[in-house]
Amino acid sequence: MCDSVNRCYGEYLAYRAAQRRVDEVRTVVAGQFCGLGEILGEMAREYEDCEVFDRESSEKICGALKEMGLVPSDISCRVDRFGRMTVEMEIARTDAKKIKRGFLHRTVSKICGRRFDSPAVTEVYGLCRVLFAERACFDVEIGSSQHISGDGRLCGDHFMHFKDGTGRMIVVLSDGMGTGGRAAIDGVMASSIMSKLIQAGLGFDCSLKVVNSALLVKSSDESLATLDIVSIDLYTGTAALMKSGAPMTFIRHDKKVTSVELPSLPAGILPEVNFSRRDIQLGEDDIVVMVSDGAVSTGEDWLKRLVAAWDDRSMQDLANKITDEATARRSDGHDDDVTVIAMKLRANI
Repeated sequence: MCDSVNRCYGEYLAYRAAQRRVDEVRTVVAGQFCGLGEILGEMAREYEDCEVFDRESSEKICGALKEMGLVPSDISCRVDRFGRMTVEMEIARTDAKKIKRGFLHRTVSKICGRRFDSPAVTEVYGLCRVLFAERACFDVEIGSSQHISGDGRLCGDHFMHFKDGTGRMIVVLSDGMGTGGRAAIDGVMASSIMSKLIQAGLGFDCSLKVVNSALLVKSSDESLATLDIVSIDLYTGTAALMKSGAPMTFIRHDKKVTSVELPSLPAGILPEVNFSRRDIQLGEDDIVVMVSDGAVSTGEDWLKRLVAAWDDRSMQDLANKITDEATARRSDGHDDDVTVIAMKLRANI
């Protein structure tokens, strides 16, 4: 009788565990469908913002591409409500190696009669996506530095920075839970998925939902990561700060340094997660410093003083200095991953 009771109870526990897992999967799938709805909504709003489609320029660019030996599947020249033109084209991946960016850049600029930045080229769903945006008023100098806990090989922090092709410089920083290999997997997974979705044209909130779902179903063990994003509009200088469980960001504006802290939860804990967001207006020579929590474990006042007193030396020197100082200040016998990304807004000459 005892063996029978134990066997039945074991089957009951297995049944309950399976039911919990099924409920988790159902919640994630429901979230994915909600995310898909938001993606479609964002696409609709994006097309609403486009006031004019320049078909004549699209046809001329198509002819120029064919002369280069490329076969575009789609070309779109859009002018938004601010009068900025965006040129987007899709080319078969097999033709991607034939793209001469410099020549294509000059050709598109001449046809449209506008100054464009260098194109953003990404591969999406078997196609090569080339995106041109008008040259912006600002550019960003970026420096980055990392310290790996215990002088190990794998860092739990991971970051990426890129221009999205629509006049924004975007920096994504993720900190996986803990240190070592497992934290590195979570950090790389979160930042990589987020960056690829943004580069593919998805919005920040929709991309966060996808990352959150991926972390939830990654394994039966707890898996979470913070996400810290700074998106700088290079036309206006407006910086959008978005955080999901991330520590404060430091802004030096008019020689005064402030820390921006936005309470929020990391991705991978709950079925629903949202960014805490704040927009800040930047000007020429203003500095933005993003850090992982290991950099501010001993406080933030010293970091504010360092950024406030920084002269015209490079952002790479500033990132290195903050990392070295944060590592040297640890006196509790513990070590942690430290990541610092320093940015300065400069005029785009």
